[in-house]
Formats: sequence, C-alpha cells, structure tokens
Amino acid sequence: MTVQDPAPPETAETTNPVHPAFGALLNTEVPNPFVNEYVWTTYALLKALLCLVFLVPFRLVVLLLAILVLVVLSPVANALAPAGPPACKGKPLSQAALVLFVPVRLALRLVLWSFGFWWITVIDARKNKSTRPRVIVANHTSYMDALFMGYYFLPCPVAKAEVGKLPII
Repeated sequence: MTVQDPAPPETAETTNPVHPAFGALLNTEVPNPFVNEYVWTTYALLKALLCLVFLVPFRLVVLLLAILVLVVLSPVANALAPAGPPACKGKPLSQAALVLFVPVRLALRLVLWSFGFWWITVIDARKNKSTRPRVIVANHTSYMDALFMGYYFLPCPVAKAEVGKLPII
C-alpha cells in the first residue's frame, strides 16, 4: 500500500485563474459617489478662498451688467428689425439693427462666461459651410442652450402667439 501525500492547501494563487498581478483590477468594491474623500491642503483652501473672494463677485458683476445690456438693447434692436423673419420676407436687417446686435452678442457671451463656459467647441457637420442654417432646433437640455444659440447664430426665435403673453419665458 502506498501512502499519498496530503493535497496542498488551497490558496488564492491556486484557486484564482487570474494572474496575481491583475488581482487589483478585479476589485469589486464600488466607491460611494456621494462621499467626498478629498483632503483639503492649505494650498487648496487658499485657492478656494481667493476664488470665493475675488472671482465670484466679479462674475456676478459681469452677469448683472450683461443682463442690463440685454434688457436695454434687445428690444431696441428688435424694434428696428423688419416684421417677420428676414429670410422669408427678403428684407435684410437695417445697419442700425446690425450695430445694436453686436453688443447683444457680446452680452450673451459674457453671460455664458459668467456661468463658467470659458471655451465652447463647436463641431460643424454641415457639408456646405458657405450658407447659414435656416432652421435651428435645440433639444434644450439646459437653459444655457438658448443663450448659446442666441450668441452663436443670433436667430429670430419662433414661438406660438400665447408665449408672447407670458410674463417670464
């Protein structure tokens, strides 16, 4: 009769078919996305404090000035524009309206900047880039869509007549 050696004890190396070097990649523990584990250093606190003291009030002042420009100049520029969409009527905007739309576009860009949109990348997928689009449709995932469309395309908005009677759109 022969005596067999006892079976070696099962270890992680013998039962896991994955190479031990990749064991850390298979960690199944899911981090909690609602827990902030950031360690605030003195430098990070100083940066946050400086941004809070200087950048936030500056952006608020820029935002208020841009809104003031929009409230004053937009109705004047729209009053100088011909009735109806210019593309349909064949009437171009007057020079006075075009001059007033320049600060309106700048004010819209400043509003976007004050909300943190420093740089906006536009990918134009049109084949013929020599003409402007006639109809722009946005899915309005946020309120910033309307601000960006107004800045980039300077469109004539279209809505049903009842929307014009609303106090706030």
